[in-house]
Order: sequence, then C-alpha cells, then structure tokens
Amino acid sequence: MTQPLDDVDVLELSTMIAGPYAGQLLGDLGANVVKIERPGGGELARGLEPRIGDESFYYLTANRNKRSLALDVTSDDGRELFLELAADADVVLCNFPPTFTERYGIDYDTVRERNPEIVYCAISAYGSTGPYRDEPGIDTTVQALSGAMSMTRDEETGPMRSGVPMNDVFASLYALSGIVTALFEREIGDGGGDFVDVSLLDAGIAGLTTRATYSMTTGEPYPPFGRRHNYFAPEGVYELADGDVQLSVVTDRHWAWFCEAIDAPELAADERFETTNERVRNRGALEGALESAFDGWTVDELVAALRDAGVPAAPVNDTVSVWENEQVAAREMRRTFEHPSAGEVDTLGFPVKYENIDPSIDLPPPMLGQHTAEVLSELGYDEGTIDRLVEDGIVARDD
Repeated sequence: MTQPLDDVDVLELSTMIAGPYAGQLLGDLGANVVKIERPGGGELARGLEPRIGDESFYYLTANRNKRSLALDVTSDDGRELFLELAADADVVLCNFPPTFTERYGIDYDTVRERNPEIVYCAISAYGSTGPYRDEPGIDTTVQALSGAMSMTRDEETGPMRSGVPMNDVFASLYALSGIVTALFEREIGDGGGDFVDVSLLDAGIAGLTTRATYSMTTGEPYPPFGRRHNYFAPEGVYELADGDVQLSVVTDRHWAWFCEAIDAPELAADERFETTNERVRNRGALEGALESAFDGWTVDELVAALRDAGVPAAPVNDTVSVWENEQVAAREMRRTFEHPSAGEVDTLGFPVKYENIDPSIDLPPPMLGQHTAEVLSELGYDEGTIDRLVEDGIVARDD
C-alpha cells in the first residue's frame, strides 16, 4: 500500500525523544527517513539501559522506519556531505540547539542556500529567537518554566514532574503538523521551503490551555490539582480496598446517575450536593460520605457499575497493566517488530487511525551505520570513496 509521504525524503539529526519521535511518525506515514548519528557511539539514547539484545530500550522506542547514516557533521568533510544530502532532501529535522547547527554550518540559512525548497524543522528548548535561545533546557526544565509543574502536586506536596515527557511529545506532534503543513504550502504555493521553529517551551505553554486563561482572567496562579478536580465533584482518584479508581461526575445529570449506580439515594437527596457548585463548596462533607458509600466495592465492580450508568470511570493502571486493557488492544497500540539483534520487540502503535491510510512498521530501528554505504551509494559515491571516508573517520558503517 502506498503511503501519503512515500515521496518525502527526510534527514533527521536528533536525539532522545522530541526529534526522534517526530521522525518516527513521518516514517510510519511512508517518508524515507535517514537518521544521522555520530560515528562511534551514535545518539545519546543508544547508551541508556536496560537493553534488549544489544540495543537500548530507549533508542528502540522512537527510531523505527528509519535508516542509519553514521556521519560526523562536525568535521569539514562531514559537513559538506550533510549539505550534499540536504540539497536533495525535502525535510531536515533537527533537535539540537541553534548554537550547534550554527557553529557547524548546518543551520537553516546554510541549507537553504543549497536547497531553496527545503522544509527545515528545528526543535529546541526555547526556539531560535528570544533571550533564552542559547540556554540549555530539556523537557523537565520546561515543565518547571511553563508553570505546569506548579500544578502537579497536592496542597501538602511540592511541585512534581509529569510521569511522561509531556513537552517532548507535544513538540514532536507540533513538529509533525508543522512539517506536513509546510510541505502542503510548498505544493500549493510558490514551491519555496520554510523554517519550522518548534520550541518545547512554546509547546508546553500552549498545553496549559484553560489553566493559562484562568490566570490571565483572575491574576492568580492556577491551584494545584492533586487527586481532585478544582471545578467538579466528585472527581479524581479514590482509594478502594483492592486499588484506585478514577471517576468524573461532571454534570448534575452524572450526579443522579452516580448516586443510582452506587445505590446511595440519601446522597442524591442531600441539598448540599444538589448542584456542581454546591458539591465543590461542600467537598469535605461529600468526601466523607463517599468513603462510607464505597465501602465493600471492588475496583472492577465500581468501574463497571459507573460505566453502565454513563459516568466516566477507570481503574488506575500502571505501565504494565495498561496493556491488558481491551480498548488499548482493540486500537492496536501495542505492536511488534523483528530486530536483527534484539529479536521480537514490542513497540507503540501509531496514535491516529484512518480509513484509507495504514501507517506501517516497515523497518526496525537501525543499528548504528547500518545504511551508511546504502545512503552514500544513492548519493553517487562509489565503494572506494566510501571506504576512504570510513578510514578518515568521517563516516562509519555496519553493513
């Protein structure tokens, strides 16, 4: 089956999650992604444990559907080879700081001189403009700076980081949409390329959504979230004898269904809990009543009863039990691929479902330099020239 990005050639120069995950999504949709890594050790993620066979679990997470070219872009000859590749590419995807690409002459302005049609996507902590452009930063730094970390706590605890690299993922998705938008504009416009400047901080700020407008309106910091919602009740995580349940009573209609589902007519008749705002104002009394009402319920029983009644509810899974969920299985969010050294590896599925497009796993994450000779041959280099580049340490190969 043909894929929508089959004719798109991508050079990826990135590490860890934000850039690699964006590149993987492009590859899942058919793009020819060539991942450029330094000879010797490759990108940083290759060194992280635990390992599956000879490969890092971290690297295997976000690098399928790519070919690996081990190339030292910090050398003069390596830089020139990179620019040769970029001259024929559609997209350059980079998540190194602006200082790195400018220092070694592989930045957007330099690449654009060789290829005016290039779509150059740069992902960095703070973007290519502003007083922080040259400052170091990673996902956690941005969680703190954006304000998100201040809400991830209870009243009694200090700020905590998110359990997932939220800004890396946000940035990856904005990079994907930004690249596809720029390619579309190139197709329908004047044929010129564009610079897609993605900042983890911008992505994190955009992700604040209603939390941002709350503070813009009130002038007050958004209160900590913890285990309860600030505007709905009951809503949050509740402890049962055999585990935790998350439930959300958002409307007064939900409240009536909730009380019926747990067989608590006395709660439905209590004037203190009659409306959403009353339930929030009387949250302390409500929490005490629910502690008694939930006595004797198991997680599975309560979740089933609330779902049958139309009330959103779920067990609190961990990252092992989530794969036992029938909805996760039905949506094929756990897939597998065969890797030459790691064997059969479990991986994440593509998060968007289409009627006419079938994102696929065609290539396992490559070994370092696995496709060096193949990519350079496509560029017109003969075997002797490739061997000399290997001898000089400009490239490395593992084929």
